[in-house]
Amino acid sequence: MQAITLTENLHHPGYSWPESLVFLPGKAPAEQPFHLVDAQGRVYAAQGTADGKIALCTALLCGEEKRFQPMPGRAEQALRWRRTKGEIWADNGKIALVVREDGDVLFSLQSAGAGFRGVARLNVPLAEKHVALVQAGDVFCDVCIEARAAVGGRYRLSLRLALGMEYLEMSEEMHGFTAGNAALVIEWPGFQPTHRLNHYRGEEYIDQYLEPDGRIPTLVAPYDSWVSWWQDKTVSFRDDTAAVGVFIRCAEAWDDGEYALWRSSATLAVRFYYQEEALRFVYPLADGCRGTALACFPQELDGPARGPKSDGLVKQDTASPMRLTHMEELWFWHEFLALDKVKDWVLRWPEEQKAYPRFFTDDKVPGNGWHLWYLGHVKGDLTPAQVEKVVYELSDSLNQMARTGAVSNREFYDWAILFDRTLARMNERQFDDLRAAFAFCAYAFSDENYMPVQNMLAGHPNFLADARGVAAVAAALFPHHPHAQAWRHTYELAMARNLKYHTRPDVRAWDCLGGRWTENLGCYVHAMLRPFNQAQVLLHLTYGDYAGLYPALPKLWRYLLGTLSAPVDGVRRFPSLGAHSDVRPANGYELLNWGDALFGYAPLLAENLWYLGRKDTPGFEERVADTSPYRLLDNRPEAKLGGTRPRLVSAKYTGHGFVLRSRVYEPDEMAVQFIQIDEGPNYRWGCAAQGGCGSLCYWADGRQWGGQRREDVGDWNKGDAQATCNFGVLIGHEYHSVGRNDLTEPLCDFGFAQYARVNANAGVSAFYRYRSVIMSGNDYITVYDAVTDQHVHGRFSWFNDSREKFPSIVQLKPGAGYVPSQGGVPVDAPGLAEDGDFTGRYYEGNGDFLTLVSHRPFNQDRGTYTTVKEYGVLVEMQGRADFVFQRDARIRHREGGIQFDGRAGIVRRYGKTLAQAALFDGRAIAAGGARAECENAAIGFTVENHRLSGAILARENARVTLRLDAPSGGYRLYLNGREAPAQGVEGGICFTVPAGRVEFEWTDAPAKPMPPEILGCRVGDGCALLSWRGEAQRYRVELSEDGGNTWLSALETEQTHCRLHDLHNGRKYHARVRGANQGREGEPCWEYPLYPTAQPAQAPDGLRVVREGQGYRVTWGEVLGASEYRLYRLAGNVRALAYAGPLREFLAGPEEAVYAVSAVNGNGEGALSTARATQADGLEHWDPRPEEAFRRYWVSHEYGYFLHDFWHDYLRQKRFTYPD
Repeated sequence: MQAITLTENLHHPGYSWPESLVFLPGKAPAEQPFHLVDAQGRVYAAQGTADGKIALCTALLCGEEKRFQPMPGRAEQALRWRRTKGEIWADNGKIALVVREDGDVLFSLQSAGAGFRGVARLNVPLAEKHVALVQAGDVFCDVCIEARAAVGGRYRLSLRLALGMEYLEMSEEMHGFTAGNAALVIEWPGFQPTHRLNHYRGEEYIDQYLEPDGRIPTLVAPYDSWVSWWQDKTVSFRDDTAAVGVFIRCAEAWDDGEYALWRSSATLAVRFYYQEEALRFVYPLADGCRGTALACFPQELDGPARGPKSDGLVKQDTASPMRLTHMEELWFWHEFLALDKVKDWVLRWPEEQKAYPRFFTDDKVPGNGWHLWYLGHVKGDLTPAQVEKVVYELSDSLNQMARTGAVSNREFYDWAILFDRTLARMNERQFDDLRAAFAFCAYAFSDENYMPVQNMLAGHPNFLADARGVAAVAAALFPHHPHAQAWRHTYELAMARNLKYHTRPDVRAWDCLGGRWTENLGCYVHAMLRPFNQAQVLLHLTYGDYAGLYPALPKLWRYLLGTLSAPVDGVRRFPSLGAHSDVRPANGYELLNWGDALFGYAPLLAENLWYLGRKDTPGFEERVADTSPYRLLDNRPEAKLGGTRPRLVSAKYTGHGFVLRSRVYEPDEMAVQFIQIDEGPNYRWGCAAQGGCGSLCYWADGRQWGGQRREDVGDWNKGDAQATCNFGVLIGHEYHSVGRNDLTEPLCDFGFAQYARVNANAGVSAFYRYRSVIMSGNDYITVYDAVTDQHVHGRFSWFNDSREKFPSIVQLKPGAGYVPSQGGVPVDAPGLAEDGDFTGRYYEGNGDFLTLVSHRPFNQDRGTYTTVKEYGVLVEMQGRADFVFQRDARIRHREGGIQFDGRAGIVRRYGKTLAQAALFDGRAIAAGGARAECENAAIGFTVENHRLSGAILARENARVTLRLDAPSGGYRLYLNGREAPAQGVEGGICFTVPAGRVEFEWTDAPAKPMPPEILGCRVGDGCALLSWRGEAQRYRVELSEDGGNTWLSALETEQTHCRLHDLHNGRKYHARVRGANQGREGEPCWEYPLYPTAQPAQAPDGLRVVREGQGYRVTWGEVLGASEYRLYRLAGNVRALAYAGPLREFLAGPEEAVYAVSAVNGNGEGALSTARATQADGLEHWDPRPEEAFRRYWVSHEYGYFLHDFWHDYLRQKRFTYPD
């Protein structure tokens, strides 16, 4: 028999493995006992296995290579075991195991020297039970117990006891168990524990904080996100002499079939009870698989006060509250970094040293030096010595891996810079050892023990991007590593699942757009996008594709663009909503990178990102300007041509709220955000107002006029109406906002006036009904807060940065005065100093509130005045009078040609010939000689020179009546630009509209065409074939060469397509189309980018092959300027055409294949895309539940805050859905 070898290839002085069970390749002598001897003469018990390996227990020191020589005969120190009638017994020197073949006891366990034992039973009657000794020898013993419950359900328990280990491995499989109390129960008669211990809770008395039924507030399950006080991977209990506990084993096999999100489900989690001075471990029986280890060891090994160890354990800070317990050491060395697993990690492999730098070449050196984790701001070039200092001394992720977290994993995006810049200058030892450290971390932080993605999706989502990006960066930096492809594919799978389950969906029933991220808008979505972007860029530079191109990614970015502020100092901002919400300008260099990624997938969105991004603008949390080389990585050539303006409109976003906009891209642009997030899932949207619900943000005329600081609606424990623009009703001792709720109310946008309303949730509805906002043009908003009774006391609050101007606020009803404030301090931080750069007002009173807020001066002798009216307020401005109808009680008003019947609306009157009217909630409205009547719909119209035009928003089929003073006989009704039938009534017409938005005209003029919709273009050499959808008689095509600032007419046509000639290749154009009917022109469509070229089309990005039914669905991205796509099956150098046409998906058969796709423009077919196979490391099954869309559930992730009873919330696991 040949010698076998075990080598430690990391060579990091902090890593030496304790005695561990390992399996090495080698054939054991047939039917002959043997042992192993190493070069120092140490003897090891050995055992052959059924799969042709040799098992032994050994330690392994840093840099050590152990060579074992097989020798005949048994070792003196070996596992003792025997099988007698009715019993299997094994003793490994530290634990004795007894398995009974009869009776209800499955097994018992006793630690050496302990005066008690653990006894395991199923708590349900058994119909049958079978025990098998699977394998036994000098090193380990495997026993399998199979049982069938009398009430149904099959249970299989596999036990392994290994020589010298302080734990028993347990692997369970369960089938056919329905929800109930069936469980494996382990009791410890004679054991009188005094304390319990786990990572975050620390040491507690055994009977402290118990539930009424004796349940201990700790579960053991494979994963819970940082920081969890209720669930952990380990727990232990001790008395004066011994400790027992549980830790997770084989986390990758733990599967409850639920594909849990964020944290492991409680379904299979191990529970613990302490009643009548008796301790019980309870393992619930439910369909699935579970892996744990049951540990017993002397008490002196356990305890919270753990000092440094001399056996090579990764360094610990003895002053830290997060020191390792002995149970955690067992998990760390025997599960997370189990030697039998790590021995197979490839840490030494050939890589061409001269190939570096791959990314950060000399032209990518930042002008202001480098700002790197641990090293800080570094001037001059980087050195191998600095890399060694980081790897061997400074890195938390590597040097304190036992207690690190995903935040520390952000260092690896700087490791990429350090390594790439220095690898070529390293000596042989540095080149090998430092690459080994990087590869080691890539394996560790993509392990299912760390942040799992296979059988559940770990949270936080931004942490998952941090952690899984480590392997992605390693795959990009070391493309010749044997597992580089697997690393990048598992990264892509993790990001695809992250996007699916954390991007809110469209909800058509409420006209809500999707895209909102689970984590807050002000910080954590950007914290996810940063590592996502950096890893994706490096992978693209190495492999050519983009990992994030899945359907939810464009949706997320459209949401982020759709919620941008109006410009402040010329730059739009991401709103400051949630924890850590600093002011974040929406022009960082990352936008250019995301535009690059999306250009071959969703090109118009990419254009929008290029329009906003700037090379010279720092990225998210770039602490020192011009120090990130990621900013200097090359972008696509098209990115340098300026992009295309995003079409920013008023909108409603699922789980976010309303965005109201006016005069977009004009100097006097105005935008208001009206926030109401919904229930689950959410993260760090803020303590106050359940995540800022009901709050307003206000921007206009290039300034901010209302908002909050980074933690006012974030981590600070402040009141709902304390330091924000909100309203609260006083319930007991606290003010409460509307709270979280679904956005069921419609957004009414008629251009000249808009209306939005959020309803109070059940928790406050006895006091507070709703909050509504009317926005009049770009001049002001009125805010109505409807309470349930005149005695309800409320507070209207408004705050802003004191360096900005404070808006005009007119408290109309109940006419409350104000008290100035700087925002106060959190209730649990009374010593925190108030910020002098923040100022606001509180208006307090009883009953409903009606308040006007404007960036324009009101009631200051400047021609802008307000008068409180019974129906609401009369606003008088130069050349216009606004009648704002806003009241919870029905309004019936007639005054000088103005009529209103309803609860919310506005009339804007300009002299005698022009009026605008909007009925948001009501039955009828009249102004300027026109009257509209409708139910189940909102209507807004403009009447000028006895012609009527506007829009109707119907929740369902709605009947509308229009009346107009003295219409002539030539009047016609047009709906969405088409002539429509109408029934004549006295003085007007009556007609029915379907649910949705309908534009209308009642006029004697030709119909004003609706804006056309450009469908696409086919570019060629100096030309472009443009096509659109429209119903006008004639169209005018206009071109711009300066980004849409100026437009020239290119041609006119009666067709819905045209060919544009004499275009310059390499120059960027924008096209737009407007329709005309009998000379009456409509509004143009939004601008569309054109890139004339003499080259064939670029290849599409985002080719995906996903299992669907018995076949595969193949999808790919859009290419701007292409009109056809060709999908090929590849076999070596041969390609077979599978599909050709304009679509971007194809349903393929079940056969395995490799696919690639090309695009065709006016110059012909372009190059093939990166290929994608039907079998690609599991990516064909990237979606764990294809039948499931977004999963909505009650469990909050705001744990740690006073707002939530996490323990009961978590065990409830309530799920619910959106109506679609």
